[in-house]
Amino acid sequence: MAREAGTRTVALSGGCFQNAGLLERVCEQLEGFELCLPREAPANDGGLAYGQALVALARLESH
Repeated sequence: MAREAGTRTVALSGGCFQNAGLLERVCEQLEGFELCLPREAPANDGGLAYGQALVALARLESH
């Protein structure tokens, strides 16, 4: 999907990425992409809400 959208940046979030093994395997598959990983925001619902707020802010600022 990132390639189709013309971006090299992929954000990985959601509770499933609290699983270190899954996160590691997905990162290996996304080699060559700039990855945004759950470090400063939690990987669970709190991080998703934070990301949604950032998208909303970006959309508001673009209008």
